[in-house]
Order: sequence, then C-alpha cells, then structure tokens
Amino acid sequence: MNAAFSRVLASARADFNRRFVEARHRYPELTPERFAAVLQGPGDALVAAAEQAAPGSAGAVAQAVYDAALLLVGQRLAGPDARHPWIQAVWADVLPRLGGLVAVAPERLIAALSNAAGQVAATPGARPEQWITLLRDLGPSCGSVEELLALGQVAAWRSGLSHYRTGALAAADRLPAALALAVVDAPPGSDWPVVRTDLQRNVWHQPGGRLERARLRVAARVGAFRGFGGLFAQPPRIAVALGHWLALADGSAWHLIADGWGATLHRAELPGDDSMPRPAFGALPDGLRLQGAVLRRGRDELDLSELGTLTSHALSSDGATLAVTGDGTHAVVLIALT
Repeated sequence: MNAAFSRVLASARADFNRRFVEARHRYPELTPERFAAVLQGPGDALVAAAEQAAPGSAGAVAQAVYDAALLLVGQRLAGPDARHPWIQAVWADVLPRLGGLVAVAPERLIAALSNAAGQVAATPGARPEQWITLLRDLGPSCGSVEELLALGQVAAWRSGLSHYRTGALAAADRLPAALALAVVDAPPGSDWPVVRTDLQRNVWHQPGGRLERARLRVAARVGAFRGFGGLFAQPPRIAVALGHWLALADGSAWHLIADGWGATLHRAELPGDDSMPRPAFGALPDGLRLQGAVLRRGRDELDLSELGTLTSHALSSDGATLAVTGDGTHAVVLIALT
C-alpha cells in the first residue's frame, strides 16, 4: 500500500475499524479478505494517483475510497466474487487515470462512475466494456468534473442506452467540440453542429457514414424468450400509445426505445387492464407495401418469413423505423427505413 494511503489509515485506525464493523452488520458478505482485495488493489492505486496529481488530496480521497469500498464490497458489486466485473473495472482502469479530477470531488466522482457502470451493466443489450473503454481513453481529456460526467452520459448512449439519446445530445453540447466528436466516433476535424444535426435527424445514422436512403434492412431485434434470459414468455406484439411504441406480452407492456447504438425495453405502468393498448397494424408510408411476409419499397424488398405469421406492425413517430412482430419469434424486429 502506498505511503500516503497508509498514513491516512493509520491516523484514524479506530474510526476506520468502527466503520468496517458497522458496515459488516448491514452486509454479512463484507469479509475482511474481500474488502482488503479492493482496498489494497484498485483503491490503493486511486489514492496514489490522486495524491500524485494533487499533493495533499490523499486524506479526502482515502476517506471516499474506504466508504465506497465498504458499500460496494458489502453488496458484492466489487471485489472477489462480485456480481459483475464492471464497477471493479472502473476502479482499476478508469478512476486512476483521472487522479486530478478525483482529487477535486472524490465522493461525487467515485459514486457517480460506480453507479453509472452498474446501470450500464444492468441494461440488457448494453455494452459496459465499450463504456469503460470510452471513459478510460477520453476521460483524461476532460477539464472538469462536469465535463467528465457529461462524457459519461454520452458514452452510455453510444454503448447501448438508447433512452439516453435526448439527454446525451444535450450533454455532448457541453463538451469541447473535439471531445464530443471523439465520443460519437465522428472523424476528427468534423463540424460538431453538423454531426449533431445528422444524429438528431436520423436515429440510424452513424457519424462518418453517408446520409442517404438505404436499402430496407433489419436494424435490430429487441427482446428474447424468458427461458433464455429475455423478458417475454410469449411472442410480443407492438402497439402505439402517445406516439411511442409499446411491446405487449403476458398482460404487461414495455416501452421500446431504439436507435443506431442500441435498443432498450422499460416496464410501462398502465392504470389497469382496460387501458392496455391493442396491437397495431399501422398505416405504412407512401411507397412502402407489406405483401404477405415481404416488405417492398420500389424494387427493394425484405423477406420477413422468419417471423412466422405477422401479428402487428407500427411506424415510429419520425417515420424512420417500422417495428414488426410475428408468432414465430420472441423479439420485436426493427426495420430501418432511412
């Protein structure tokens, strides 16, 4: 353990021991071995990084590290046998590279990035490894805690949290242009307002690609059979309520949100059975035809027979995507029209 961390722990040993005993009463799985693995590993590296970047910060950072480790190890969110590796990865791979920012606001930053990693990890279909890589590589370019938190929000959107889309675009506006471009994978030197407009206009646009009318294609499959870890015990159907998609199955409803970086399902709270929307066979835009299991637009066509008998379809409010369900799949299939 580095000298600065050792001095802090030794200076208030009785108080630190008291905190451990109290936490262990709340969290029986908080063992000395598990706790020591975090404290002497990534916790030690983080205190050392902060002290090197901002001499004199070790005391406040050590206190924050100790208390956060008690909580995370006690809930098996960090340390040996953790429920997933992603919070531990934040402590090991991201936070030590941000020593100067951690020294400014240790409690806030450690908690914010740990919580964010847990949220990304808990979102089906999200890519926590990508989120961590983006924070690891781009985080050191942030000039303030606020910039880092904005970066984390945009990185979470890019890593599959499609419901962050609106907030992430606003957060990207608060970043330096070069950093905003990097986190959305736009070519260096691009004009951020132009890139932002393209992202806002077309949910399937990927920066650096050409905005043109694409061939009909399956852009995403959302949901899976409950027996294989998905949400649906029965094939879902799609409905529309207040301009938004709802996936219906088993008497329940989920909001469905999707774009080029991911798709997420969120439980929808409905007042009662009488309020359950009906599956939709919505109107198709001009030029788009569904003939049996084949979707056609001009000479372009897409065979949907793999879905079985089609049970519902609905257009997104922006006209960019058609959601389709069939009795042969537990997924909602999203077809990009732009």
